[in-house]
Amino acid sequence: MHYFDDFGDVIADEQGRPLYLQGLMLDVTERKASETELVKLSLAMEQSPESIVITDLDARIEYVNDAFVRTTGYSREEAMGQNPSMLQSGRTPKAVYAEMWEALSRGQTWKGQLVNKRKDGSEYAEFASLSPVRQRDGSVTHYLAIKEDITEKLELAQELERHRHHLEELVEQRTQELQQAKAEAEAASIAKSTFLANMSHEIRTPLNAIIGFAYLLQRSGLDADQTDKLTKLTDSAHHLLAVINDILDLSKIEAGKVKVEAIDFDLERVLLNACAWIAPKAQAKGLELIIDLDPGLSGVFSGDPTRLGQALLNYVGNAVKFTEKGSIILRGRVEQQDDTSLLARIEVQDTGIGISPEHLDKLFQSFEQADSSTTRKYGGTGLGLAITRRQVELLGGLVGVESVPGQGSIFWFTVRLGKTDAVGRRALVGSLPGRKVLLVDAASDSRDVIVRMLHVLGMHCQIVESVAAALSAVSAADGEDVPFDCALLDWQSSAELVQGMDGLRLRHKPPRLLVLRADAAADQSEANRPGFVAELVKPVTLSVLHDTLADVLKGYPRRLSAPAPATLEAEQALFCHHRGCRVLLVEDNPINQAVALELLTEVGLRVDVAGDGKAAVAMSEQTPYDLILMDLQMPVMDGLEATKAIRGREGGRHVTILAMTANAFDEDRAICMEAGMNDFIGKPVDPEMLYTVLLKWLPEQGGLMAEPPAPVSGDSAYPAQSLLALQNIHGLDCRLGMKCVRGNGASYLRLLRQFALDHAGDVEDLLERYRDGNVDGARLLAHTLKGVAATLGANAVQMAAAELEAAIRSQKTLAEVERLAAGLDDDYRQTAVALLQVLTPVAEQAVEQEAVAQLDALLDRLECLLEQCNIEANGLFQKNAALFTAGLGKSAGELGRQIDNFDYEKALSVLRMARGELTRHV
Repeated sequence: MHYFDDFGDVIADEQGRPLYLQGLMLDVTERKASETELVKLSLAMEQSPESIVITDLDARIEYVNDAFVRTTGYSREEAMGQNPSMLQSGRTPKAVYAEMWEALSRGQTWKGQLVNKRKDGSEYAEFASLSPVRQRDGSVTHYLAIKEDITEKLELAQELERHRHHLEELVEQRTQELQQAKAEAEAASIAKSTFLANMSHEIRTPLNAIIGFAYLLQRSGLDADQTDKLTKLTDSAHHLLAVINDILDLSKIEAGKVKVEAIDFDLERVLLNACAWIAPKAQAKGLELIIDLDPGLSGVFSGDPTRLGQALLNYVGNAVKFTEKGSIILRGRVEQQDDTSLLARIEVQDTGIGISPEHLDKLFQSFEQADSSTTRKYGGTGLGLAITRRQVELLGGLVGVESVPGQGSIFWFTVRLGKTDAVGRRALVGSLPGRKVLLVDAASDSRDVIVRMLHVLGMHCQIVESVAAALSAVSAADGEDVPFDCALLDWQSSAELVQGMDGLRLRHKPPRLLVLRADAAADQSEANRPGFVAELVKPVTLSVLHDTLADVLKGYPRRLSAPAPATLEAEQALFCHHRGCRVLLVEDNPINQAVALELLTEVGLRVDVAGDGKAAVAMSEQTPYDLILMDLQMPVMDGLEATKAIRGREGGRHVTILAMTANAFDEDRAICMEAGMNDFIGKPVDPEMLYTVLLKWLPEQGGLMAEPPAPVSGDSAYPAQSLLALQNIHGLDCRLGMKCVRGNGASYLRLLRQFALDHAGDVEDLLERYRDGNVDGARLLAHTLKGVAATLGANAVQMAAAELEAAIRSQKTLAEVERLAAGLDDDYRQTAVALLQVLTPVAEQAVEQEAVAQLDALLDRLECLLEQCNIEANGLFQKNAALFTAGLGKSAGELGRQIDNFDYEKALSVLRMARGELTRHV
């Protein structure tokens, strides 16, 4: 579109007559556009919120907009022709004006802040931008000023500045207060730690005496009423000790004094230990314990099993406390993993009372409980979950809880575990492919878990919910020529199933029957029914299920233990039903020999001792033993090689061989089972566990004896003050050591003294072997020292030896092994010196009161037999090994080894030298 201006005239002749029309058209489009833009600019300037002023070169005002009028109070008429200096308040520094005119004179824009005065005399602040106005030819004809009233902004900024200064003062004040509070808190923490240390000493000392003497009294033969009262006294003392330990644990965690270990351990064993600890209480309430462990968590990992176990026990203990019926599931899952580690989530799910939502946030705080009233039904200090949270945080994990009132709770925590080189039980996945198993069980959580484990092992599982359905399934599978390899069923259904199986006419072998028990100590009157070959005690784990099924499918029965009267303890049941059984103890360490001999002979077993695997193989060929207890790591020939050799030579007879080692659950069990072993007993030897396992495997020898063996009592030659003095030795757990010798204080003190004297050169020998490249020999020394220390409760030495053994196994650098060896040597020497300070005086007295005449007579008889090269020397030494060990100390071990090797000439030399030393000592 274009715009035009038209101009036209009429041209006439002389007479005035129009001749033509003459016109002119001008294109004014560009001018119209300029006028439009000028209108826009004019409107923009008029409506701008900032004041706009235009002056000529002499600074006379030619234009102001409405904002100027509103801000200054001057009208347009009053401002026209005036100099902007009319607004000056006198408070703007002269240097500002000088700077402004200098910039304008150079043709530049100036920006700055001015303090001006309105017509009414009030002051205000402006931010001004002054620029020269140039024509098309570049000449400057006017000045343009755009000014913003910033009075309110400055006031706000000043207010903010005042607040900032105030906040800084407050922060400084609070910082000083916090520093003072921190200093006071640190002082209070030191005071608290001092108080707790003193309290621990003052309370633990009498408590240890109460627990120790109560344990000894229980072994001294009391009537039923006295035993009941003493049991209640012991339980109360342990409860009080547990409360003190909770308080001290929390204090240590808060003070940052708890160290996290990174050692190899079996996670499945941690869960089983938690179940074993809580099993009696759960069984008393009729609760079913279930372990549901991800196959990826079966095996050996690196971490802190002690802290993890404590956290788990707190959860499990609470689950049993707040659950009246139903089940408790210990569940483990892999949440994430990489090449070196994995994040495990451990859960404890119960069917208890549940927790209301308003109480969930307080559960993991110290001294907080869902029911904090003094009349609450459930007791407790309110520290367990708080300690669990702190322990898990130390392990780099988190804790949490999910709960529905009336339905139950799931308490969980996560923990980072390191992967190890040990394949462990993770290799069990798919290890029994194609085998068929029939599971007889009504719907339950435990059934679902067992089914998943069977599938993990690669087995085909069919589920039936009744005995009738089971018999029908067995018959149908037999008719289709795909019989079941085995069947798993609850003990309650066993009699009915066996009876029904007897009536079936099958073309194939009937399935091997395995019994699922909720209580290992329950009545076993059906144990001898034909067809039953094994039992599984709940909670069942993947490795236990695999090992049992593998044995059964290979034709090795997992025999059920014979019935025992409920009133008899395991040791009494052994004496009554299995006394006279022949047992071969294969153990190279004299102290471990002495402990095991005492435990075995106390229950009436006939025990022979072999110092290494080679001797064990030779002795097993000469004597039909009922059972062999086999250490795994020994010189000359280890337990695995010895077991393979025995299995290869025994022909049709299958002697029971039990591994007895400190690494029973850290070694690859599949290798041990492949070698032919039947079961495991861990070190340090727990008497109750030893007797329970022996009951399971030993054959019955006769009827009940009228008088079962009397409990062990202490030896008066070793005063009780010596036992109490041992409690003050750092790193020595007397209660654990006393448990290993069944409360026999005399034996414990003798073995401690032997430990202090016999192993002084072990570290030096170990380093010499390692430097010479004999890694296995060095590791064996560390392993032996670890096992002996564990047996006697020398925890500091045990932990140092375990760490050194792990380093040697991994073939760490010589410098690292030497560093760990130096630490072990320090721990051993400190323990040995402390032990000898306590034990030397009583030991000398004990030797005098140890029937010296009887010992001399036995030594005379042994010396005579050795001179004659009479094989009766072997039986004499084995029968009296404990007494020889007590009298001859370290020399007894060497003497026994030479006799076992039938090197009577060297044995005679060792005996005469030892007798000479004994004579000088006495």
